[in-house]
Amino acid sequence: MNVEILYPFHGLPITSLDLQAAFTALGFDLSDELELPEDDYRAYIERPSGGVSFAFTHEAWFLGIDDQPMGVGPLFFNTIFFYSDGADRYAQYRHALPFGLAFSDDTGSARKKLGEPEWIRHLDDGGVAGERWEVDANCRLHATYALSGRLHILIYSWPDAHLRKS
Repeated sequence: MNVEILYPFHGLPITSLDLQAAFTALGFDLSDELELPEDDYRAYIERPSGGVSFAFTHEAWFLGIDDQPMGVGPLFFNTIFFYSDGADRYAQYRHALPFGLAFSDDTGSARKKLGEPEWIRHLDDGGVAGERWEVDANCRLHATYALSGRLHILIYSWPDAHLRKS
């Protein structure tokens, strides 16, 4: 399942007919698969066999509407998780990753493609556990690395309001 057709729909509410059509084209029925858990602000659709999962964030949290109660308003599509083989018991995502990244990338090759990250999480031994790039105001990439140093999970997201650059 190549989810690249979903990239233009980051940041849209699930009420968007274009977003619904894109998910339907991939075999998803958002009305059947999405339910916001009680006392939470995110809902997920997981496809371990396809190496991918998706996050949807409640409108109040996503847009930063402080006086809106949770459960009122739509969910917004804002994150795609891409998994390498075995990461969190997922099969490997078998299609091209965003921004030319590949699961064979290590921190050096990822930085050659994306530039220096804005955030780095180091391991006790000095290795890198994760890095994050703010590609633009509406696009964030977060990479986690396996102990081998190779890309393990890539998170491609449209950040929630309180995390977006102004």
